[in-house]
Amino acid sequence: MNHRSHTPAVRSVDVRPVLPITDETTTAPGQVDATSLVNGIPSIHSSLLLRPDEAAAVLAIGRSTLYELVDSGDVPSVRIGRSRRFRRSDLVSFVNNLPTHRTASQ
Repeated sequence: MNHRSHTPAVRSVDVRPVLPITDETTTAPGQVDATSLVNGIPSIHSSLLLRPDEAAAVLAIGRSTLYELVDSGDVPSVRIGRSRRFRRSDLVSFVNNLPTHRTASQ
């Protein structure tokens, strides 16, 4: 009997940090600025432009919803060649400008 151990293939995983929506660098309750910390490192050291899937993940929405927000003009994007990218600062501005909904106290 020939017993060979099977070693699973190792895949590389993209572990780039994403912009947190809230952290200790908030400028006002619920707002963050473009210099927010990402894993303890200022975001200037991470990608300034995000791919659509990364931007959707940062906003905790699906890519289709992200494209709807782009089409409606709510979230700006830039084109580099045929690629669409999203500025971190634009995502921060979008979140900071979202209306807050409060429930009436009873």
